[in-house]
Amino acid sequence: ALQCPDENYVYSEVVAKGPGTGDKVKLWSDFLSKCYKTLLQENIDPNQYNDYTQAFDTDDVRKLLKYDKINVGGGSAGGGTAMAYLKYFPDHVRAVVLDSAWLNSLKYRPMLTELQGWRLTYEDLADRCKLDAACARAFPTFAFDLNRARAALDAHPWTFVITDRTTGKPREIVFEGMDLEWLVYHFLFDDKYNQLPALFDDIIKGRPESLAKAVDFQKMFSSPYYFRSPPEVRAFGHYWASTCGNAGAAKLTTDDALAMIAAEPALLLWERPLTMCAWWPGQGDVPASLAAPVVSDKPVLLLTGQVDACCSTRWADHAMRYLSAAQS
Repeated sequence: ALQCPDENYVYSEVVAKGPGTGDKVKLWSDFLSKCYKTLLQENIDPNQYNDYTQAFDTDDVRKLLKYDKINVGGGSAGGGTAMAYLKYFPDHVRAVVLDSAWLNSLKYRPMLTELQGWRLTYEDLADRCKLDAACARAFPTFAFDLNRARAALDAHPWTFVITDRTTGKPREIVFEGMDLEWLVYHFLFDDKYNQLPALFDDIIKGRPESLAKAVDFQKMFSSPYYFRSPPEVRAFGHYWASTCGNAGAAKLTTDDALAMIAAEPALLLWERPLTMCAWWPGQGDVPASLAAPVVSDKPVLLLTGQVDACCSTRWADHAMRYLSAAQS
């Protein structure tokens, strides 16, 4: 199952830990090294779990079912797998449907650039506020308010105590600016975006506890398993093997990662976090072409949300430059 059960605990520790990036990098690097070694001890080759391998596995299934052409669908990270199949087996594709696809061609760029890309989605939301008379009147500085709220928490981190459900002991949570960026991206933007103007306003005015109205922090931090699923349900080793393995030779170095983290500490948390792939011991047995955009004349339908923190319409726009028969 490629399980590395410590992953949830490490992630919750990084989010809740006080200022300072060095300890957080070490938490991640120690976990990734241990996870990789655990898989090797189970006679698993982590470098074989990636979109390239899955594309060939999919074609083996097609052959066994005796189909000539198939329709391929993929959502989120599965969108990258679907596009890999289109790239390497175009003669056997009738059409492709992608739902909020997390595409390799954008995923394996400098993560600082991609974090800034999600900020552009935030600015699109701010534009919609400006176009609404009531919103513009109530929150005229919404475009700046995420930065202002983050700066307020950096200056005065919000410290609170929860009861750890696992140990039964009190646990202090230190919530700073980078944690706000993480919280908005992963938990608030997609479906609670309408609450953000008021929440940011409260944080800027020194009332960060208002965040508890939108998020159950006791539940979030009282057990390390809240951040994903319990380890028996979700194979964390597969996530890291696949996500980091898809990079292949395009994988960033630790020097790359440290420089980007110095510029933007939120990369320690952002996107579970791809920046940490620099410390994953393998790089995946994939060709360099996997990270390139998919060029195709096959019919492709891209479904994306305007308020999707990860895979917004910007991702679809990028894919469509190379797909001559695509619709978004």
